[in-house]
Amino acid sequence: MNHRTGLRILLSVVLTLCLAPLTQAQSLWQQEAVGCAVDDTDVHRFAASILGYVSHATGVTGGIYLRCGVTNPSDGGGNPGWDRLYVTYKDPDATGTGSQLKVNLKRVSRATGAMTNIVSFDSNRFSGTGVQEKYLNVTTAWDFASYYYFLEIYMNRASSTADVRAYGFSLQYYFGM
Repeated sequence: MNHRTGLRILLSVVLTLCLAPLTQAQSLWQQEAVGCAVDDTDVHRFAASILGYVSHATGVTGGIYLRCGVTNPSDGGGNPGWDRLYVTYKDPDATGTGSQLKVNLKRVSRATGAMTNIVSFDSNRFSGTGVQEKYLNVTTAWDFASYYYFLEIYMNRASSTADVRAYGFSLQYYFGM
């Protein structure tokens, strides 16, 4: 092997090792809120917008539950490496208690049915009253062979005029976390 061939092989190995994590950055799961399932008891209490968000039906107060199944976009079933959960929402009173959007990322054991909460989002921990996109870091080791994953969304309002909205959710790999 000559000097140039050795350098090419070394460069190839270094590039492969350095760029391999970037391939995970292409792995993305996302869901508009209108694509989530509404709890049976809340079917008549919510409104779905053609713009993709979910809100309370006119005149309705209290809580509404939605659930979104999380699927692995990798055909091979491997670990997608997601380390951030993004939530796009509107909470008109921000840190106040008159309206709220909560999102829990959960997993269920395929072997036992035991459910575990992985991470929780609460709109009342953030300021800003317009449409917001916030994220939480996710440190779980994704294992779709052993667990089912889903998001549980809870929307609540005390006043029938509070415009609480859930727009969408995504799980993705954030390079550099």
